Amino acid sequence: MRKGQGALEYLMTYGWAILVVVIVGLVLWRSGVFGTSSTGSSGFDVLVPAEWTITNRTNASQILFRNVAGQALRNVNITYYDGTSRSEILDNGFTIGAGQQKLVNLSTVTCTPGGSVTLNVNVTYTSEGGLTHTDSGIIYADCEA
Repeated sequence: MRKGQGALEYLMTYGWAILVVVIVGLVLWRSGVFGTSSTGSSGFDVLVPAEWTITNRTNASQILFRNVAGQALRNVNITYYDGTSRSEILDNGFTIGAGQQKLVNLSTVTCTPGGSVTLNVNVTYTSEGGLTHTDSGIIYADCEA
């Protein structure tokens, strides 16, 4: 009976230690410490970014959004924050039909070519029913030259 209890305590101690190491490794991996590309997006429900090009040149960054709401969205306004300054999309107030895509231009993004940037994006829109909604998400991107 004592041997079983000792073995269980041994396994529990090492189990917790391994779990902590795995969690720390995942956090480091997601934060880009290992030098892998951290490109992706998360959190968008209605207007989803399909692809993007992010640069530090004025008016050169673009995001292609796809409407997955199943209805037309009117008076769409998009703002983004790159960690340094908050900016608006250049052509705010547009309408996008169900299933359609819209290429939008970003005025400025503060990033270093070869580095990465995190864009916090907020989208406000009016649904076909006339209600105003907000959708938000994050785009992780590599800064291109």
